[in-house]
Amino acid sequence: MRRAPGATGLGKIATATAVEVLIRALSDYDLKVQVAAVSALARAGQRVIPRLLVTLKSPTPELRSRSAQALGGIADTSTNGGLIAALKDVDSAFGGMQRLRLDSRTTQALFSRLSQLLGR
Repeated sequence: MRRAPGATGLGKIATATAVEVLIRALSDYDLKVQVAAVSALARAGQRVIPRLLVTLKSPTPELRSRSAQALGGIADTSTNGGLIAALKDVDSAFGGMQRLRLDSRTTQALFSRLSQLLGR
């Protein structure tokens, strides 16, 4: 299959069109393509942050999760708010703190500490 390496190549050029293709690839049926798109978007860096922050609000949990993973690979403090929101996303594989069956005080304490660590 050539689609996963294609996603990697698109991340290197990171034009607006390439980014849109990679965003769609986050929901691909093939997990290898999804993972390659996450890596490619993370490598593309700051220029894709606004688009990924938008996809964090997608109605599709898998897309929200993959978008959060890509944002997590970009070392930029502007992603912190979106990543903190993703952690609170019950439906996303990235979030779902409630699945850990923590009481609300413990969950709030974890989020407060994470916010401090991220500089928020």
